[in-house]
This record gives sequence, structure tokens and C-alpha cells, in this order.
Amino acid sequence: MRGVAECHLMGGYLFELLLRQIFLAHHAVGDMDALRDAASRLARINGGLGGGVDMEAETAQLLSTLLPKSGILR
Repeated sequence: MRGVAECHLMGGYLFELLLRQIFLAHHAVGDMDALRDAASRLARINGGLGGGVDMEAETAQLLSTLLPKSGILR
């Protein structure tokens, strides 16, 4: 049986994995506003978690690839 902390960490990982797919979908259809909004939403969620939590490296790398340099988390 998994511990509460392990389940919480797995949930956070799966949430970011899902968000990466959402980022890719917004990018695929050319909806940069929705992509920026989704990235900002993740930043707000992470910022509200106990003093702030950084997004996963994979997520940060994906956003730096998909968004123009001036559009990252405005």
C-alpha cells in the first residue's frame, strides 16, 4: 500500500504529465494564448503550494521550446 506522500507526489507528476499534453495540443492548433494561459495556471498552482514549487524540468523545457522567448509565463 502506498503512503500518502507517495500518492501525493505521483498525483503531482501525473498532473504535470497531463498538462504537458495540453500544452502540446494548444501548440498543435496554434492557440498560443491558450498555451500561455495554461502555463500561467501551472505557475500559479505551483506558487500556491507551500512556499512555491518549481515545475518539473521536462515541463520547463517543453514550454521553452513551444513558447516564444517573450511569451513564457507572462
